[in-house]
Amino acid sequence: MDRLRSHDEKAPPAGTKRELPDLESRTAPALRSLLSSVYGRRQEFAEGSQAAIALAEQLIREIDEALAKQGGDTEQDCSTKH
Repeated sequence: MDRLRSHDEKAPPAGTKRELPDLESRTAPALRSLLSSVYGRRQEFAEGSQAAIALAEQLIREIDEALAKQGGDTEQDCSTKH
């Protein structure tokens, strides 16, 4: 019974509007931190992807040069084998 009485004492009178707590002040720093973390990870992924693409392009050029030194045209060689 004591719990019910204390609850009734804390509740506002019927028909009155209660003020809602300001959620932005509590959630904004957490959201900013999360967004900056996600942005940082996205940047790292993008930079890593660009580096991997550049490395793949360099390897393709080196393979093309090595094949050219052997005297064969790889596209022509592949098409005649099929």
